[in-house]
Formats: sequence, structure tokens, C-alpha cells
Amino acid sequence: YKIEGKYHIPVNYKAILKWGDDEMVVLTRQGPFGPEFQIIYLPKSTVADDFTLFDWNSNMTQLWDELLTVLETMDEGGTRDMTVFTQGPWYVFGFTEDAVQLELDKVKKKDDTEDLVDGILYCEESDKPSLEEYQRYLGVQPEVDDHFVWISHEFMNEPLPANYYQYTNAGMVYWVNAVTQESTWKHPHYDKYKKMLSAARINRPLPHWKTIMSFQVEFLFSELFNLNDPSKTDFDVPIETVNNVFELARIFKVDIK
Repeated sequence: YKIEGKYHIPVNYKAILKWGDDEMVVLTRQGPFGPEFQIIYLPKSTVADDFTLFDWNSNMTQLWDELLTVLETMDEGGTRDMTVFTQGPWYVFGFTEDAVQLELDKVKKKDDTEDLVDGILYCEESDKPSLEEYQRYLGVQPEVDDHFVWISHEFMNEPLPANYYQYTNAGMVYWVNAVTQESTWKHPHYDKYKKMLSAARINRPLPHWKTIMSFQVEFLFSELFNLNDPSKTDFDVPIETVNNVFELARIFKVDIK
């Protein structure tokens, strides 16, 4: 649930507002149909009847109006500054503060990630998966793989084999082999880049184009698929042809002898 379409509403949130010597406490909880709010008004008084406990309410606007009515009653002489309340409850109680929203964004991203199924490339925001979604699909670990972003970039930008077509269903990407008319959740180039990432973690190529190209050529040459391997399936796509690897080595002056 969001405020004004852009601010998340935290659950189990508590904030205290000082108004002179008085205090106001706001609480939130998860209700059956969305967030619910409660406000407690604690004036500086030893009389219990002066305290006001507003019932839980899913309508913050209504709750806020009830609070203002009580405050205006308490300030019959009009001597207290009420201007702070003109900003509305979301601002006054800190819901819109950057620190609160940043923490909520972290929680939301964590929850979204936990709901994902391994082995599926997701596409949530547009008709094509983002770089971050390719990284998640490959199993990239940001804390250790920060120098290997180029692997995900190449994975994302490499054209599909001529007989493969990409489709999206309910935010999940799958591919169809036009020859066999079979579909799969596995990207035709998944094995290539998954192995490349594993090799990069071992060899640690420097983030320089020449070092990267040298690493790629050596990797492709060492990982050429055996086209006669009986364990191959219809969805296994050769990493690269021998001739293409030799051509890459020639262009980038990589010695693979």
C-alpha cells in the first residue's frame, strides 16, 4: 500500500511527535484489508481522562480529523502553534521521510527476491528483462562478482540462435525452439554464461577490455561443446564454433596455442 502512489506504508511502525510538552504517538498494523492506524494523544497532565486513545482505523484522514478536533478543544485560548499540523499526518508522523522509505524499499526488494523461483528469468518492468534480472538469473553475487558485470551485459545482449524465439508469460521468460516446437525455461546461452561466470571467479580477469577478451577467448576454446556428445539435449546450444573462436583470437591477438 502506498501514500499518494509513491510512499510505502510501514507495518508495526511507531512514531512520537512532540508538541510543546505534549506527545502524540502513531502506531500501524496490518489489518484484514490493508494497513490500520492508531493515534494516542498524551498531554502533559496527571489526569488520566485528559489522555485520548483513538480506536484503530484504516482511514487515516478520518483519524487525523478526530485528532485535530481534540487538539483544538485543548487549545481553547488559541495560544499554541497549530501550523505544524497543516502538513498532514503522513509528513508530521514521518511516513514520507527518506530514511523510512529507503528501509521499506530494502524490505520490499528482499520479499520480492524470496518469492522468486530459481532457474527462471523474470521480466517485471518491461517487455525485456533488466540487467539486474539477468544477474539474478545467473546467480551473480554482487559482493564478490562486482568486476564481472560485463558477463551479464554480454548475456543480455547476445542474439538468440536463429531457431529460438523469446516470450514472456506472467512476468516469466521462456523460449521456443522453432524446429522442434518445444518450449523451455532455460535460456539457450545459459550454460555458456553460467560457466563463464564460474571461470571468472577462479581466474579473476582484470576489468580491462584486453584482459577480458583474452579470458573470453581462452574460456570459449576450452569449453567448446562436443556436438556428438550423447548427453546433449535438443536445447543445448554450442558455446561457439572452433572457427569463430580462432577468429576472435586473431582479431584480439590472443595466443591460444
